[in-house]
Amino acid sequence: MPPWCTSQVIARTKRPTSDARNRFLRDRDTMETHVTDWERCRPWIEAALPYTGGTHTIQDIEAELRCGQLALIAGEKSAMLCEIRNYPRLRALHIFLAGGDLTELKSFNAIVDSAACVTGCTRITLAGRPGWQRALKEFGYEPKWTVLSKEISE
Repeated sequence: MPPWCTSQVIARTKRPTSDARNRFLRDRDTMETHVTDWERCRPWIEAALPYTGGTHTIQDIEAELRCGQLALIAGEKSAMLCEIRNYPRLRALHIFLAGGDLTELKSFNAIVDSAACVTGCTRITLAGRPGWQRALKEFGYEPKWTVLSKEISE
């Protein structure tokens, strides 16, 4: 069994939607389900990797899934990776990377909101291309900061 079989799967959109807490899956699924979800979703995450600006490889993603630093939201046609960021004054669920079908990714909003509540987060953040601002406006996301980057050469 591949090493990322212990990764956390937050939710699968094909599950019943009546109780959001039941969709927050940490220890209830089998190892085989985790592996199957990751193998199926891996191509969408790999396609989104160039947007990290070189911060991660797919092996880095798998290592962070394996140790529980990242959690996977697995859809039928897309996937999202989230992490918890602890700050001195608040805890935030950060959407690290997403790939696949935009309509389905947008449908993850209730799952992400529920996951944030269940994990004690009071904020949801993401950094991405400008199109995300337009795509997520209907869910209450608004620009708060501008992210800048500068490469330093030796």
